[in-house]
Amino acid sequence: MKNTHGTRIEKAWLDLIIELNNETVKHSTSVSTLCVLLARKCNLEDSEIYIIKGMALLHDVGKILLPSTILDKSGSLTIDEYKTVKQHPTLGKNLLQKYNMFTDYELSLIEDHHERINGSGYPNSKTDKDISIGAGIVAIIDVFDALSSKRSYKDQWSQAQIKSYFLNKERDSEFKELPLRKLRENFDALFESVSKQISI
Repeated sequence: MKNTHGTRIEKAWLDLIIELNNETVKHSTSVSTLCVLLARKCNLEDSEIYIIKGMALLHDVGKILLPSTILDKSGSLTIDEYKTVKQHPTLGKNLLQKYNMFTDYELSLIEDHHERINGSGYPNSKTDKDISIGAGIVAIIDVFDALSSKRSYKDQWSQAQIKSYFLNKERDSEFKELPLRKLRENFDALFESVSKQISI
């Protein structure tokens, strides 16, 4: 099973990586690595962790269908540009669906990585009961890595700033309880891991 899943991920990644910009490739690789660490802290089964690892690597593939003028923009996005960016989870799911080799659950990790348990996320405004633990892990690590990295539109946040962000009570209404609790408990180890990746 692992070999089959790994082959599917490898095929999709090798097909699509050439279309992704360097920033997205680095982010996707880091998110995949960090998702494994957090999933282990959540005591998930190895088979589940393996799926999360692979789909986290592909979580932003929908961005290859977005205009580079938006992805590479250094300033703030307009309302219309942000609406376009918010399409990438669904675009990514639809893109991978064409391979006819991913399960509905695997595709949900792509489509749901910007959902929030209070219904404020996108693209489908899902709430806690409709968001899997796997998607919740990808969602929180996606934000964690983004804050830890310098982007064309923002500076890298400090360790203290990121820690304060995730300790803020507002996060309780946004992220799944288990991944959020385990991220808080293991924050320093996760931050050390992402720092090592940035320095490579």
